[in-house]
Amino acid sequence: MKLRVKIGISTLLVFVIFIACWWSIEKTKLDAERFFNKALLLQVDRSTVGDVLALVMLSGGTSYGFESCIKGQGGCIGTIYFDNRLLRYLHLAPRTAFGARFGIEESKLTNIWFMMYSISGNYDWEAFVDEGDHPWDGKSFTFKTFSGPAAGSSFGILMSPDAPSDIRKLAYNFNFDCLTKIGGCKTHQEMLPILNRKDLMGPHPDVLNPNG
Repeated sequence: MKLRVKIGISTLLVFVIFIACWWSIEKTKLDAERFFNKALLLQVDRSTVGDVLALVMLSGGTSYGFESCIKGQGGCIGTIYFDNRLLRYLHLAPRTAFGARFGIEESKLTNIWFMMYSISGNYDWEAFVDEGDHPWDGKSFTFKTFSGPAAGSSFGILMSPDAPSDIRKLAYNFNFDCLTKIGGCKTHQEMLPILNRKDLMGPHPDVLNPNG
């Protein structure tokens, strides 16, 4: 009888630990998605530093770089991210994270850089959407997609704030399952499916404009 009780307790403990781990992993994804959906409501050149800080402080993510904005000095470049810490700790996936970087000048939001990245060994992959004003050879544009020249580089999209809603929806379709996937996502295209659209691809910006 005692043996059965011990087996039952052990089984229950294993089940509880499994549920706790599963919930921790899923919560990272849910927190990231919830933050992302709210961040999409911010508007470049319209939202204030207060709007950004209110979102960041309540998000549950890990943040840095906002110090000067918090002190009321008007400008900063702050970053927040959500990573698969438990999966990485259990050696079930490489470090994978979703994050956002906010450029703030004179208390106004001037740029948002959303990214999903994976770091494995000496390689890192980043899929991004950079929304802001991006003059190119003296001209403005609404949307450009770039593919990098080598593995381990950043692939992504430069997009202006006035991009139409259908383009924005396509561009912002990040794959948040990468945060919970055993083994992780191993390509930029897995993290941001629009990068599979070869008809939208252009050369890497460093190739077109090597002097920046």
